Amino acid sequence: MLLLFACVPSSLVDTRPLPDVPEAETEFDPNQPDTAAEQDDDEPGPDTGGDGGDGGDGGDGGDGGDGGDGGNEQPAGSTDEVCYPGPAEDWTACVDVVDWSSSWGSDYDYLESSDSRYATPVRFVDLEAANASLELAPNFVLDEFMQAWKGRYGIFQPHVVTYAQTLRDWSGGPLYINSGYRNVGYNGSVGGATYSRHMYGDAIDFYSNEVGFDTLDAWCVDLGAGYVGRYDSHIHCDWRDDALEPAFYDVAAARGLFELQELRSAELQELEAGVWEAPANGWDEGEPLREWRAWDGEGALIAEGVGDLFFAPDGTHTVEVVIGREITRTATRS
Repeated sequence: MLLLFACVPSSLVDTRPLPDVPEAETEFDPNQPDTAAEQDDDEPGPDTGGDGGDGGDGGDGGDGGDGGDGGNEQPAGSTDEVCYPGPAEDWTACVDVVDWSSSWGSDYDYLESSDSRYATPVRFVDLEAANASLELAPNFVLDEFMQAWKGRYGIFQPHVVTYAQTLRDWSGGPLYINSGYRNVGYNGSVGGATYSRHMYGDAIDFYSNEVGFDTLDAWCVDLGAGYVGRYDSHIHCDWRDDALEPAFYDVAAARGLFELQELRSAELQELEAGVWEAPANGWDEGEPLREWRAWDGEGALIAEGVGDLFFAPDGTHTVEVVIGREITRTATRS
């Protein structure tokens, strides 16, 4: 007889409560297509060097500072331009913003929400007019967070650039950012969640060759991320609980039509004797990481693994899988 139990470790409940709007499961955000019919692979480019340079491997860019609070304080907001830390972290890397227009079509047709964190942006950067190579921070340029080929207009919140730079400083090497801003239409085309934080300009999907996912996960939490997601190939971090950037948002004008009810789910299934899988729904950035363990009847750990499938050894009494570092499923044989 097989008994199934579900639990969420208390350590995760304390640090990352279940988000109101999780990110979905099957999204794939490729790099810029070579042609309309051909995509590059999904390997993102690394962050830039500290001198702006030629957008190289970032390994020689700057000294990373001391991993502190991102330099000088962010200045008061404006509705004419948005300013980023810049290479000297003096908040002089500014870009003009333009008012949203209904002529932009459905790609910028946001659903309304009663939650002010999901307010509709009312001003955007015109990415065809902006300098894609503008240094927004010592190791990042504008094009790493917003790309014109995904849509002419974009937003990315300055405080998240400071967090990305701090993560880069702490890691001591490049961060590879796969996804920053997505407009509504583009987000839908890659399978993003209805209320994906990528559409609100405060989410990044990334990885590092310098440190592992456990470290990046913990660092995002240390930096106050409202949600951290673990995937096979990268980390998703967003700051949905931080104040919205006034250059892009007029929060007082937000109106509510929908309550946000999307939730994540997962199951634990034995495909055949000793072969287990854990189908999951509700993750936005691809397949969530699955971490497996098996114990014998005496409670001794006899196997561990990471991957979509788990092959439990002979003598297994209990199988556990942790999905995306958020949901735990356990099966016990009796």
